[in-house]
Amino acid sequence: MKKSDIIYLKRRGIDYVTNHTLPVEHAYKVVKLRRAINDIYEKILKDEDACRESAGIKDIDAFNDELYALRNKARSEKENKRLKELDAQLKRFDELKKKILEEVVEKLDVVTMPYDAWHALQCENSEKEINGHKVDILSGRAEDILMDILWAAPAEVK
Repeated sequence: MKKSDIIYLKRRGIDYVTNHTLPVEHAYKVVKLRRAINDIYEKILKDEDACRESAGIKDIDAFNDELYALRNKARSEKENKRLKELDAQLKRFDELKKKILEEVVEKLDVVTMPYDAWHALQCENSEKEINGHKVDILSGRAEDILMDILWAAPAEVK
């Protein structure tokens, strides 16, 4: 799993996953996963701050305000030069952040559950309402990311 996968799971709504229908021997695994993801997410945020600093961006809000203002007006030569400086800082930040997000996450302290428990968890979380929208939190890419981390496929009969 990459750090970008952690960001995806957070944005997808992993914090809203419930485990009420799972047997207790599997329900706690969801809590362990959520805690592990949140711990890594906090580290990613600190890494992002370090990337900003390395790119020379001290105050992100002031940086964004200045960049937006310069991009949306007729500029003098001095302002064009400043815009190029800001664009270079932004490009540097994006390059650094991209490298961080491609890093592989160390093994999560999570125990896998059998597929039947995973499927029950998916069903329970298939129609969560988040910010007024119904979301199927654990389907698609989220399911792919969590395979062999939170859940294991059943043995197939050949």
